Amino acid sequence: MIVIDGNDGIGKSTICATLQDLGYSVIDRGYPTYMTDHPEFRPGPADEENVYVILDAPVEVSRERLLKAGKDMEEKWHTVEALTHYRKRFQEVAQDLGVPIVDSSGTQEETLARVKARLGIRETFRVGVPKGRLFAMASAWMARAHFEMEISGRSYRPKCEVARVEPFILKPRSLPQMVAQGLLDAAICGEDLITESLYSEALQIDTVQWEPHVRLIVAAVNPNDLQSHPNRPLVIATEYPNIASRWMTERNLAHICINTYGSTEAWAPAFADLVLDVVETGQTLHDNKLTIIDQVMTSSTVVITRRGSTAKDYAFVRQMRKATQ
Repeated sequence: MIVIDGNDGIGKSTICATLQDLGYSVIDRGYPTYMTDHPEFRPGPADEENVYVILDAPVEVSRERLLKAGKDMEEKWHTVEALTHYRKRFQEVAQDLGVPIVDSSGTQEETLARVKARLGIRETFRVGVPKGRLFAMASAWMARAHFEMEISGRSYRPKCEVARVEPFILKPRSLPQMVAQGLLDAAICGEDLITESLYSEALQIDTVQWEPHVRLIVAAVNPNDLQSHPNRPLVIATEYPNIASRWMTERNLAHICINTYGSTEAWAPAFADLVLDVVETGQTLHDNKLTIIDQVMTSSTVVITRRGSTAKDYAFVRQMRKATQ
């Protein structure tokens, strides 16, 4: 929750309305106002998660704005004495809470820019586009959703016809973490990589009915080897060590995970007892004489945003979903 606070005539209502239009949860006044009259009060643990913004401007600026808005200048909170007193108290509260004071004496646009900077709100909407096998499909659906990218040479930062959308072409495995940590606002990604990343709890996942689906499977040259329990840990080769280790642990199998970084099927049986890999047609498995033991999951391509996303994130997702139906 964003809490906008400060004296009357400071511009809180305008800032609150603008941030709410952008999709943020905002309230006009909170504990900082209460603390101006109760200096001994401190917010509780739950309130510490709020983001406080305290606006400040000279008393004469507040008075001028209140007068322009047709307010009663003799009202208790609008007198010079009251505005002077509470301006000082808000400055003291800001110091107590460790909250920076935002100068709101300029124009609404200048104040909004300072508040956005305080909150870390970017003007652009950053989208992660996966390079590799998903790129052609992802870029086609971006175009259908009217986010067509103009790629120049080998640049990983293409231009988008929607001015505020800023695409980045990145390795798919980096996308879940970057969205979860707020470095990207959204990304197009496979569900298998989200599960492997261990960031799924921090992500909002939107399935957009994309094809093709892929299967994540466990395979071996001789499935009966699992029953023999050799006097050593089983070696499982994979690009998904977290998923592989969980699969082995659930079956009480002592194991060592080897990260293959590609060409996983080639590791069995010379270097590994098992492989865990993505399968589309199954032809590579057949060519390497591997037999599927288990299907771990089916993975489709999805759009991910961070949990607690704002309205602009949902607008992007809605447009992408509409384009893929």
